Amino acid sequence: MLYGRERELARLLRNVSGGTHTLLHGVPGAGKTAILQQARTLVPPGPPHVVYVGDCSSRGALLRGALEERSDGFPAGEGLRVEELRNAFFRACRRERLCLFLDHLPAKPHYRLRRLLELLEPRCTLVCAVTADPGACDLCYWKFEALAVGAPSGGSARTWVDEELRRLGYALPLRESVGREIVRITARNPGAIARVLAVIGGQAFLLTDPIQVRRIFVDSLDAQAGA
Repeated sequence: MLYGRERELARLLRNVSGGTHTLLHGVPGAGKTAILQQARTLVPPGPPHVVYVGDCSSRGALLRGALEERSDGFPAGEGLRVEELRNAFFRACRRERLCLFLDHLPAKPHYRLRRLLELLEPRCTLVCAVTADPGACDLCYWKFEALAVGAPSGGSARTWVDEELRRLGYALPLRESVGREIVRITARNPGAIARVLAVIGGQAFLLTDPIQVRRIFVDSLDAQAGA
């Protein structure tokens, strides 16, 4: 659970249930991706069916990622034209109520990507995450309910990490030293904290030295880069 993000998660889940288009905005490292991924696990079984797309740099990337996430058996290969991908996804929208979690969208999308978002608006619920102040966002986002994601404070990040380590069985003073290193090395980035905690939680043994956190952090960055 993302500590200290209960308000944002609750509001996002209400919007998804009510079909309200939502714009998550904030500075880099504020935790927009972590909130989307956490909310994805908390949405009750559909409808709406949540589809998370992490690469929204272009129309093709967005549609290909959405189709592959749906596992519709559609061959969403690189050789297919954008129009084929778009038509296939529109057919999926007709079959069931969908909610798209669109991560890493540009604040000012290219006009073709903006046009795709306009076409998707009446067909499904959109939750878009952008790294920008809402005043810097393109006109296409003005219809969306804005949800600001502020940078976490050192105190809230530390409490979150401490609670997770306690749940995993770490006792004082090891919990303090390991937790302090996690917060320091991740620079309070919620996504990085979540990745490190996931790795630590997946191990059958407890860490014995804070230095091990550095190796876990580097490995998580390597895994993210290779994904």
